[in-house]
Formats: sequence, C-alpha cells, structure tokens
Amino acid sequence: MRRILTLCKVSCLSAILCHQAGISYQAVCTVPVADLVGSTLASTNDYAKLPICGGKPKAYSTCKRLHQLLFNEVVDVTQELNGQVEVTLPNLFFVPSNDTSHKMSTYWTLKKNIVPLKDQEFLALIPQPISYAQSLASHSNTITLITPYTAPECNCTFSAGTRFIVANTNPENKSVTVDLIHPKKHTATQITLPYEYCLMPATTREQQRKNFVKLVQLWAHGSGAIPYVWGGCSYIFTAPIFAFKEVVTGNSQSHYVLEPQAPSPKTGFDCAGLVARAAQAAGLPYFFKNTTTLATYLRPLTDDEQVQDGDLIWISGHVMIVSSREKNTLIEARDYSSGWGCVQERPLKEVFKNILTYRDLESRYQQKKPLQRIDKSGDITNTYTTFKLLALKSIWD
Repeated sequence: MRRILTLCKVSCLSAILCHQAGISYQAVCTVPVADLVGSTLASTNDYAKLPICGGKPKAYSTCKRLHQLLFNEVVDVTQELNGQVEVTLPNLFFVPSNDTSHKMSTYWTLKKNIVPLKDQEFLALIPQPISYAQSLASHSNTITLITPYTAPECNCTFSAGTRFIVANTNPENKSVTVDLIHPKKHTATQITLPYEYCLMPATTREQQRKNFVKLVQLWAHGSGAIPYVWGGCSYIFTAPIFAFKEVVTGNSQSHYVLEPQAPSPKTGFDCAGLVARAAQAAGLPYFFKNTTTLATYLRPLTDDEQVQDGDLIWISGHVMIVSSREKNTLIEARDYSSGWGCVQERPLKEVFKNILTYRDLESRYQQKKPLQRIDKSGDITNTYTTFKLLALKSIWD
C-alpha cells in the first residue's frame, strides 16, 4: 500500500480545486461497497473494470483502487467532476514518507455511491463515524457485522465490518433490529440481523484485542477463501476453491484474474485493509491506512518484550498479524505472486525460512538478522535486511 504516497501532489491539487469550486457537504455511502481511487478515472464505466489486483512491475497502472467504503460510512465531499466526487474519510489516514505532519485521507469515487446528509432524519440513521480526531468517542448504540449478511428487507448483501444503529434487541429470537437508509429507495427503514452475525462494542482494551484476533481468525477460516484485492477493505465474496492467473496487457503491464469471479466492485482485502477493517470492527482506535503509516505510528517491541497475539509483523510494503504465539501462526492477506492470493492463517515455518517459533523470530529481530520470505512452493522470494515487530497496545500510547 505504499503506492498511496505517489498521490500526495494529486491530493494537494484536489484541495486547491475544491476550495476554488466552493463545494463542501457531508454524505453517506449507500451501496454495500464502493471503490475509491486516487484521481478521477477517464469514465465512470472504468470503475467496473478495476481488476482484483495489478501485476508486477507496474501494479498501480493497471489497478487504481486504493481503498473501499462500506455502507453507512460518512465522508466529506469536496469536489464533483463528471459523475465522480472527491471525498475525505474521517476513519483512516496515511502519511507520506514518515511525515507525520501531513495526514491524508482524500480519494475519488462514483457520485451515485453516496447520498448527501441534508435530512435530519437520515442523520439519526447513521452510526457516529469512527474518527481519528476523536479516538475515544463512544459508540455504544452501534453493532458491527462480523460476516456478510443478505437482508431480505432490501435484497442487499452487506459486507463484514458494516456498522448499524441499534433500534431494539430481541433476546427471544436472538436478533437485533437496526435502522438504516434503504440502499435502493433511500428511505428510512429497518432490517433484522441475527445475533451471531453481529459484534457488540467491547468495554475493555484486552477484550478489544481478543475480538480483533478472533475476527481475523474467523475470516481466515470461513466457508471459503476471501480473495486478496488491491486496495480492498471489504468482505462479501468468498470461494471454496478459486483459480487465478496473471494476464499481460502490454507495455510491461499486467493484472490478475480470479475464477470464479464476483461482479464489481471486487470485494476482499489487501494486507493493510485486513488489519484496519478488523481492528475498527473490534473497537480498537486504529486509524492507519497503509503499511508506511502503521510502521510510523506503532511502537516497535523492545528487546525485553515478547510478541503477543494481535501484534503486527512489518516488512517493507506488507503487514501480518500475530494470531497465536502458542501455535506459532500468523494471519495475512497474501498477494497472488506468492501462489496464495487470499486471507489465510499459516505456521511461521510456511511464511519465513528457518523460522519455526516466535522465539526464533524474536531472536532474529533482536540480533538484527535478515528475514527470508518464502512462497507457496517454499522458495525464497525476498530477503529483508530489516523488519519490525510492532506492539498493538501502542495504539493507546
């Protein structure tokens, strides 16, 4: 996700144009998943053509997706152009090259993906936005989907991570009724969700950490694989078995094709999107869009600290989650060039050469020895002279 850094000049220019246009209003996403890009696309039809992932060596040139909005997420609209809108997000930011003085969170999406929040009735149906400017805000009346759910009331499938305002609960039926804006009619409505599809806010930091780990484990071991999606931050589509291939399109460009393929927008996770979506669903004050940003803000473990479940393993351009110190496993959204291309939980020995336990990893980290990454065949793909073990608890520092 370091590709976001190349968009700094574009974002600055967009801010100038927005100021000149005098456009500014708050809006809410009313589609289950909306693709976000760094600058306007040539045609609104091009959004439907975004592949699951760009190939090497020019991945961004063939897949311009940088992030994804979910239903009920609030944005500030700052510019409109040819059926597209420039939006600023409150819940995630990225920084250019470790420069913490510039927090950036601006993208473009289709105008039809959002509805202006001009009606007071609509405001009452929207969960309080997660905001890095208000990291301690309470969201006690909000529940979060932990798995995709198709609501018959509106014939719509919502992504895991989608947040709703609770209207009432029904312990007898083990269900919860939530308020929302109908995705198609744009009218106030209600739907009923089963308890087992929902996560209620945790009240302690330790429980939030545990929920974070349980959530990524749930996603890694579902009924089908969640595909790796460049810029992906959603979970609707899975497949028990899928095949992928790299398609060369010329000029040293390529992209990946997945079979079976879900319709656009493609849903799934990249490495940083997996961490961010699960962390915020669990209630953690985690606001980092990409690997550069999280490595800038999270504190590396000291030599006398041990890795804990939920801590992060950072290598250049990628991040992984410690899922079980006891079982020596990690969870990651692994790209297609590795031979995997999905969200998965794997033993350390299948991810790094000659690393069997977290003690092995800690020892190499403390001694500042390089780390070798292996692919599905066990072949070494990269050697990292430096890597970081990042303490999740440092989000509260």
